[in-house]
Amino acid sequence: MRPPNPRPELLRLKDAAEFLGIGLRSLQRQIANGTLPPPIQLGPRTKRYSRRTLLHWIDQLTEGRK
Repeated sequence: MRPPNPRPELLRLKDAAEFLGIGLRSLQRQIANGTLPPPIQLGPRTKRYSRRTLLHWIDQLTEGRK
């Protein structure tokens, strides 16, 4: 049996906002205006972000600034 993952790969929107260092409303605004990639829709009211997707998005932002 595997031990629980201390860093889940799928983050709730609130946790994704915290991971990015922004507020939940800022995250929702960035999703709405297309700045952030859309979250994964797991159910009618369940959205999650892949940690890998967010890290890739951050890498793309920082690459453009070099």
